[in-house]
Amino acid sequence: MTIKINGLSADTLKHQARKLQKELDITYHAALDRVAVTQGFAHWKHLLKNPDRPPEKTETILRPALPKPAVVDCYDTFGGKSLGKRPNARMPVSQHRSLGLVLQEVLNYTRYHKRANKVVNEIILLMDRWMGYEYNEDELPTLEFNQIYLGHRELILTLVTRRRDQLRLKRKFREGRVIIEQNYHDCAPVRELLGRFDLALKMMDKWPASIKLPAHKERKSRLPAGSFVTKKGSKKLIMVFAHNFSRNVIEGFSDAGYFVAGRHEVIAVKDIVDPGAFKPKRLYVPYGKWFCEDGREVLFNRDYTPIWSKSKDGLIERIDPAAKTSYSDREFYFDDRTAPYYYGNSKTLQSCEAILKEWGVEDQLPLISDRFPDAIAAGDVGLLAPKGFS
Repeated sequence: MTIKINGLSADTLKHQARKLQKELDITYHAALDRVAVTQGFAHWKHLLKNPDRPPEKTETILRPALPKPAVVDCYDTFGGKSLGKRPNARMPVSQHRSLGLVLQEVLNYTRYHKRANKVVNEIILLMDRWMGYEYNEDELPTLEFNQIYLGHRELILTLVTRRRDQLRLKRKFREGRVIIEQNYHDCAPVRELLGRFDLALKMMDKWPASIKLPAHKERKSRLPAGSFVTKKGSKKLIMVFAHNFSRNVIEGFSDAGYFVAGRHEVIAVKDIVDPGAFKPKRLYVPYGKWFCEDGREVLFNRDYTPIWSKSKDGLIERIDPAAKTSYSDREFYFDDRTAPYYYGNSKTLQSCEAILKEWGVEDQLPLISDRFPDAIAAGDVGLLAPKGFS
């Protein structure tokens, strides 16, 4: 006797499962379970044992259609190496904001629940990376971008989270998981991300009843603004702008731009370095050119700070880094994989320096460089990027 489910034979459903297996790159058994769910059953075995049972009404999460290709590469902006895959899709910014608020609240409350905190932080960094690839500077300005996943950190003074807060956080965290399911198609990177959500939820089922604070360790001396450090394992200079002694975190600036790290991750430079001789490439190397509506051409750096202006008559001059520039078109000279301030990208640096030479400014520095003394005095590295760091 042939089994019929909603008018379809078992062989027809198996054929659908084979097709789904290839499309989603999942196991055959997982595909069978998915097909069974579409017919109103909990899983494939449930379908086989109850073929005549009326299908149950299930709440279906509508997911976007599968694009081609389903996944694309993520590249490391520092070294150009692939960091893995991400879904070939864009989640709406409003959904990113909602998810960011949920994740950061959970991160704040799990500060002393190290296992859960670590997984939640991994999710935040991954989503921040995906969003960075999904939207460019024009679509999502840097200042707004930085706030979504990294801008709502708070210090929760309570060591042990109350039971009702634990339940509330778990409920909101599940809602965050649903946001992912509703806005990204099914693919390996998304399944891995959802697995991290499930792992964090599992950890949140085992909230510690008491907290043992780490023993106090003697801290290294405070690093003054204007001093220099190197990251362990590297010889590249980093100028210090602020040393948050309570968090023991260093903020600085290097050839590659804004830098933040724990005090234990850097080594103070003992030799005397003249701050005036420090000329980080991030500031003066052109990232692209704007073609303005008034006929001017404007070179801008990686943080979209204008650095040089050329009039219709060919007059070249330094430009106010905070100036607003209206343009009708633009061009770029490199991407984050080929950035001239990273190892192995000397050809990009040479081509950018050739552009400066063509403009006749290869031996000069833009106005943004003049902000160094004020930024050091204020301990505010953000003064070097009026539009925010990209």
